[in-house]
Amino acid sequence: MKPIMGFLFLACALVSLVFAFGTSDTVQAQTPPPTCGAYTLRGLYIFATHGWNIINGVAQPKAIVEGIDFNGDGTLVSPFATVSINGFIVRSSGTTGVTGVYTVNADCTGTLAFTPGPTFDIFVDPKGGKQLWMIQTGPAVVPPAVFEGTATRVSH
Repeated sequence: MKPIMGFLFLACALVSLVFAFGTSDTVQAQTPPPTCGAYTLRGLYIFATHGWNIINGVAQPKAIVEGIDFNGDGTLVSPFATVSINGFIVRSSGTTGVTGVYTVNADCTGTLAFTPGPTFDIFVDPKGGKQLWMIQTGPAVVPPAVFEGTATRVSH
């Protein structure tokens, strides 16, 4: 009986070791990192955000709701926007809209630049590009700003 019990104990110990250490990285399925590109952003997104313009060292509130239509090829158009800067309302709309360009790297980071207008660093949702997060990085023709927000796709 002792030899059988010893054998069973040894077998259980070996099985435990196999489960603990036996799975190899080469055998386990690896999830590939997300891959993005300009094609990830396609369709109309609504960019809704608020922040501040810095004018002569004084922060002035700024808020925006804007449509951004991404073409999937690195170009975009903003067909409409409503902006409040320190309570002063500016609306834009029309058939031409404001244009711009964007890049999206394989790791889903990128840049966006309105022509004319500010520039942004962006991070794109790696699961189909349903959202992107934007932070203003360049003043271009507007004053420096502390301005970030989210754009959400509303149609393809």
